[in-house]
Amino acid sequence: MLLSDIQAAIFSRVDSASDLLPVAFPREDFDTPENGGAYAVLHIVPNETEDAWCGTLKTGNILFNLSYSKGSKLIDPTIEAEKFLALFYEGLVFDGVTIRDEGTIWNPVDDKSDNGRYFIPVIIKFEAR
Repeated sequence: MLLSDIQAAIFSRVDSASDLLPVAFPREDFDTPENGGAYAVLHIVPNETEDAWCGTLKTGNILFNLSYSKGSKLIDPTIEAEKFLALFYEGLVFDGVTIRDEGTIWNPVDDKSDNGRYFIPVIIKFEAR
């Protein structure tokens, strides 16, 4: 399955969800929420290719980096991360993509760029047909 087809399927599923944080998609304009609001950045990370030259992908990871302000009381980052796992639950099949496991929420990572933010990576493995 072509990476562009996988991206379209995943982006469409995220777009259809109404209760997620704002999501920044690669190569699209995104205005970060005002006042240090929380948001997620979506990446599709290839793992195993069938034909790298043509961009045909067999397996990979969906990566959501949840970004939120340090000390924010407006959201519970763990609950927000769990919403992404619920959207892409283990065994889900959609548009030629199969979710292979329950996904993983990593511990918060300090941005270290002195902008007062943390990131929580959410990783979900998929297979493509």
